[in-house]
Amino acid sequence: MSSPKTSTLRAIADLVLPQSCAGCGRRPLPGLCAPCLLTLETRTPASTAPDPPPRGMPPCVAAGLYAGVLAEVIIAYKERGRHDLTRPLAALLARSIALADDTGAPVLVPVPTTFAARRRRGSDHLRPLAEAAARLVGGTVAPCLRARRRPDSVGLDRGARLRAARGAYAPRFAGRPRRGTPVLIVDDVLTSGATLSEVARTLTTMGLRPVGAAVLAVAGRRAK
Repeated sequence: MSSPKTSTLRAIADLVLPQSCAGCGRRPLPGLCAPCLLTLETRTPASTAPDPPPRGMPPCVAAGLYAGVLAEVIIAYKERGRHDLTRPLAALLARSIALADDTGAPVLVPVPTTFAARRRRGSDHLRPLAEAAARLVGGTVAPCLRARRRPDSVGLDRGARLRAARGAYAPRFAGRPRRGTPVLIVDDVLTSGATLSEVARTLTTMGLRPVGAAVLAVAGRRAK
């Protein structure tokens, strides 16, 4: 993973220079160069979990480790507004979804972004990825949660993340599936598992049935 200084310099470069490859930063072109794209396309999704997993966390599939090209591409899409990366990231997420899903027509619930994060980034970065991935796997997206205001989890330890996640999500009537519907949670990066655990708990209180989760990357550990 790049250092904060490297990421900041690359963000500044994106503003004043032609966009470069989001994975390696070395070639002036939109999206990804062929070697970096191949790196994403050859990822093999696998089951993963924190050790120990938080109570109530659903089974999860991750496309890869949050490092190298994958981490750089996620950061560029999420923090620098590189919407030209939607297609390759959606394809990667779709492969995680396909392994996590056993229905053939998954109902996807993207983890919602807080208002503060949407304002800072200019958009809810995860929902477009979920919608693009849903088209690839024959699924649908149910944006039936909203995020309550909470502290940024960056820099928090495992215990603090678990405490911050408690009560962090609330139901939305718009887009809510019927009671008893099996749903699959989608997120970008798995860290402590606190977010997935809390989202699953909230969905359960809504009468839905969270059966698993699919993410782009897992931080700090390898898929099992």
